[in-house]
Amino acid sequence: MKVNKNYSVDFYISNCWMNYRDEWKSEPGKNPSFAVTGLNFENNYYFINRRFKLKILFGPGIYYWRFTKDGPFGNIQIFEEEKFRKMSIGGNIGAGVELEINEILNFSITTRYHYILSKDRFFFGDYFSEQGILDIRAGILYYF
Repeated sequence: MKVNKNYSVDFYISNCWMNYRDEWKSEPGKNPSFAVTGLNFENNYYFINRRFKLKILFGPGIYYWRFTKDGPFGNIQIFEEEKFRKMSIGGNIGAGVELEINEILNFSITTRYHYILSKDRFFFGDYFSEQGILDIRAGILYYF
């Protein structure tokens, strides 16, 4: 939602994943992944020079993450008779640029760093820590 020409608030749902390294794959032909679905609120501050906008962004999020057996949408791995998944809070910070095509249409390139507070010694032990994910996006924005 565009509040004014220098500030907007966004809500978005994203899904990303990272595949395991080959030496960590337990079954041949399977592609286990660390998958994250995020629900994020984002504050965007714009520094405007006519049609070119530099933006700085940050905001909180809720992240549902899991370790899957085969691909990002596969079955969740079982660890000590429990599914290897959790919901955690976190946040994101980033920057981007937008090129105004017209009043309601922009081309955008943005990068965000998501920090997920996922550490849980009781459930996952001492060797699993907070997770950081960097995403890079390019696309067309439509403002209404």
